[in-house]
Amino acid sequence: MLACSLSKKDRIFVWMENTIHIEWESIDELPNVAEALLEACSALRVFTFTGDLGAGKTSLVKEICKSLGYGGNVTSPTYPVIAAYALADGKELVHMDCYRLKSEEEAEQIGIPDYLDSGAYCFIEWPGVIENLLPLNYASIQITTTSATGRKLTLNKHIL
Repeated sequence: MLACSLSKKDRIFVWMENTIHIEWESIDELPNVAEALLEACSALRVFTFTGDLGAGKTSLVKEICKSLGYGGNVTSPTYPVIAAYALADGKELVHMDCYRLKSEEEAEQIGIPDYLDSGAYCFIEWPGVIENLLPLNYASIQITTTSATGRKLTLNKHIL
């Protein structure tokens, strides 16, 4: 098992084989968190995000999109469910919020499997209803609140 710890000021990184834990105390640290996630998951394109309302799922997705080169506005697609953003190189970032979806069939009807199979980066908040549609290889990210501004992230890489 690979294990490594790196501590900096208010940030703790713990690396294990397919699990990473990251803690931070300020939203100002999100760019570092986004970079660490992208580095740890360089071969993955599908990411799921779970956590309580207000835990920071959308804020983290915004930072990941910035790290990938997207300079536009990223908002939670709660009502449209899917928002796609084009990068300068023509590649696409897809942000999904499945909170309002009632069934896997509804997800299929709006084309979620097509996005998941497209090779684009896909960031999915509230993925519960589409778990059976996820590819074999993806990253699941759980965010928990540790204080008014503090958060803990647990990343599990699902790789077959």
